Amino acid sequence: MSLKFTIRMATPEEDRLTAEGLGRWAELVRLPLEVQRLSPGERPPEDSRLLLWDLDGDGVPPETFRGGLRSGKALVLCASGAGKAIDSYALHPAGFLEKPLELGALRHVLDKTIALWHDELERVDVLCGGFKRSVPLHDLLWAESSQHGTLLHTHCEGIQTRETLRDFNARLPGGVFLRCQRSFLVNLYHMRALTSMGVKLDDESEIPMGRRLREEVQAAYQSIFGLWQTEISL
Repeated sequence: MSLKFTIRMATPEEDRLTAEGLGRWAELVRLPLEVQRLSPGERPPEDSRLLLWDLDGDGVPPETFRGGLRSGKALVLCASGAGKAIDSYALHPAGFLEKPLELGALRHVLDKTIALWHDELERVDVLCGGFKRSVPLHDLLWAESSQHGTLLHTHCEGIQTRETLRDFNARLPGGVFLRCQRSFLVNLYHMRALTSMGVKLDDESEIPMGRRLREEVQAAYQSIFGLWQTEISL
């Protein structure tokens, strides 16, 4: 079942570009997302969970999105000038973005709201100590071969499974995880930088990079880095 996000930008072209950006973000975090663009005067559907509203357009955000994250919904505001940011505080937005929007800045705000959609994140089942664990793919930063199978690393814990890294990797979706060395794979979403030693991730881990895979890893990193640098503008 898809999660619904709603956007209302100042122009139809900005609507289209923003919807594409949200779609790419959803692919990387593995969130089944449906993006709806609002026409002037149209209200978001009741089951919409996030509203991205351009203050440069007409009207004001609906009251149902003004309660802050405690309401279970998120309001993200943007405008062509930072001067509107102070006035927007009373609406309790999850974030305010200055236009032209940069997808990396939008990602940063969306990451702050991820707890609201955690139940909808795609998961992978792993057997750990005789019990089956269902791990959100977004929570999995990297994995490594170990003496007893594969050790999975999340922000909060390490999870040991007897499944080989090769077999585990075969069950993961393409375009999100990358084998950067024979004994390691990383989540592309959490790549922060490339170093002389390997791949640096959000949790400050530095994962070795195999010589034969260097070009593939560098290409993947440049693709993701370029994505977050993309401006949503006319």
